Amino acid sequence: MTPRCRLSLALLLVLMSGSVALAGKQKIAVLGLEVKHTGSIDQQSTVVAHDLTEGLRTQAKSGTGPFIEAANSEQELIDQKVMHSCDDERPACMIEIANDLKADYLMYGSITIESDKGQNVYHVTVTLLAVNKKGGAPQSVSEYFPVKEAREDKLKGWARKAYKKLTGQESSGTLVVKANVDGATVLVDREPRGTIKNGSATLQLDENRYNVAIEAEGYKRYEFSDPITVRAGDTTSKEAELEKRGPDVDIHEVTGSVTHEKSGNGL
Repeated sequence: MTPRCRLSLALLLVLMSGSVALAGKQKIAVLGLEVKHTGSIDQQSTVVAHDLTEGLRTQAKSGTGPFIEAANSEQELIDQKVMHSCDDERPACMIEIANDLKADYLMYGSITIESDKGQNVYHVTVTLLAVNKKGGAPQSVSEYFPVKEAREDKLKGWARKAYKKLTGQESSGTLVVKANVDGATVLVDREPRGTIKNGSATLQLDENRYNVAIEAEGYKRYEFSDPITVRAGDTTSKEAELEKRGPDVDIHEVTGSVTHEKSGNGL
């Protein structure tokens, strides 16, 4: 057998093994989240629902979990309810929709605006329903987002977390931060999340990208120059070398590993 033939055979075997693996997975249909405001539906809420839906569908398309996306299943919940004369999301009606889409599992949900402590928040609920009776009752997860903080990256990050939780996958990863100052505080997205002990701090974080910094009394603030990606089930390690703070120095945030200083006389 020539080298080219051996390479072609190897590629064929890889493709076949991948097809077999996907064939063994159950199919899931992720319906577009429905906006359920009591008043008129605004454009921003529609965008939020879209971003969350895309985040859920991205997980289904990846095939890395227990399911694979059912063919031609990217439909809207509200449209499917109308087509099947469903007044609400009763399991019997949702199962009918799933069967029509040739899906073993159906994921759907809604988004509303509520008031919490004087500010408007989005209340998002996502449900997973098994078509067969062995799947048990529908499972749901929910989250509240301040309207002003509903950014695309945050929404898709929560969608990944919700999908993994509902489908029984690991949704968090480990971040190990090593530094030369015991007692230093590790900040994640500006919030204190851990303390350096014996040279390191181990943090459990949801899969996402984070801005990480380290602060310690008598030392210049250290901030990693790029956001750190934490992946579910994986361990990510980062190291930092904090520098002592000099006298009569204005301290600025660090970008990378060196603090920019200026002397007390302004030179």
